[in-house]
Amino acid sequence: MTEDEANAFALAQVGDWTAFAAAQQDATRAAALPGLARAHGCLETIGERSHGWRSFSAGLGTDLLLALRVLRAQPGCAAVALGVLALAIGAATAIFSVVDAVVLRSLPFDDSNRILAVVEHDPKRVETLGGGLTSAPTYLDWRHHQSSFEGLAAVGNTAFRSRTPSGEPSAARAQSVTWEFFQVLRAAPLLGRVIRADDEIRGRHHVVVLGHAFWQRQFGGAPDVVGRTVDLDEQRWQIVGVMPPGFTYSVAGSRPTDLYVPLAFDEAECSRDSGQSFAYTAIGRLKPGVTLAQAGDQMGRMAAGLDRQYPTWTPGRTARVVSLQDRLVGRVRSWMLMLLAAGALGWTSSVPSRPRPSTSRLVAGRTMGWGDVAVIPACSRPSCDAPPARATQPG
Repeated sequence: MTEDEANAFALAQVGDWTAFAAAQQDATRAAALPGLARAHGCLETIGERSHGWRSFSAGLGTDLLLALRVLRAQPGCAAVALGVLALAIGAATAIFSVVDAVVLRSLPFDDSNRILAVVEHDPKRVETLGGGLTSAPTYLDWRHHQSSFEGLAAVGNTAFRSRTPSGEPSAARAQSVTWEFFQVLRAAPLLGRVIRADDEIRGRHHVVVLGHAFWQRQFGGAPDVVGRTVDLDEQRWQIVGVMPPGFTYSVAGSRPTDLYVPLAFDEAECSRDSGQSFAYTAIGRLKPGVTLAQAGDQMGRMAAGLDRQYPTWTPGRTARVVSLQDRLVGRVRSWMLMLLAAGALGWTSSVPSRPRPSTSRLVAGRTMGWGDVAVIPACSRPSCDAPPARATQPG
């Protein structure tokens, strides 16, 4: 091969390699273009979203400034609106707290779904005589013959005249209870003891267990209160115990119970020869393994046997078993829920309305579905909202 041929061959090889390198560069660029486009699109989206948040923040700040200006311009209307709103929120919160404590939550007793109430029921009446309360003779028969409950207690409302530490007369709300009461509720005292079976004996029944609030109010929370006496109805009662904070019966009462005293029946009250007095609620805790239906069946058969034994006492009446929660709050559940709904509606409509201002505003925009909110005051002239009048040539 001559020198000229060698040079020509070398030049041809260099040209081919240059074309090959150019082709490879074009192919690499073409393969990278989609990725670069996607990256560019992501950067644009991020920029748009950042711009959207900035626009939303700016619009929100503008709205807040406008609201502050309106409140400053009309302080009377602002004060009334804020006052009504605060009252509505407070009322709604108070209503919900009561409904939550009384209706929505379970009773504040251990394993409360096992605590039942036994009521006398007349199938011929929609509302039984005495509202489901029972008499002393009937309760004592139930107490002696029942086999479904760990214990069956009787509870009755009562009240005493007392005096404040300063000597002023006051009324004390109390519950007369049999000794099973604290066993049924599984309630232990904070100080001292609870009522025992021998406290129900007439003449030995002047003992009292204090509610926690009464102990704090009347005795200043003195830790040595057990063994002292308190004057109730001008008689001295010995304090044997104090209940812990949060314990009260009944839970649906207007205020906590102050005192718990023994329910000591006298002979006249226990006799079926005297008049009928339906004054007591019977409550019991189911024995392990016993269901509500089984307890209801057993109490129904017992009531039927007592009806045959004493046909003139409460003819046709039987015993019905319901949960204690239904017994305590069943009558108030519906109207308390209605009160809660009314409170919620009252809160939503609590802010008073005022006339629409004459200055019109345009709210428009879009960003990320939130919208770029801008408040644009228009002119205050009446003709601002109308289209401009068409100019006419003089005739």
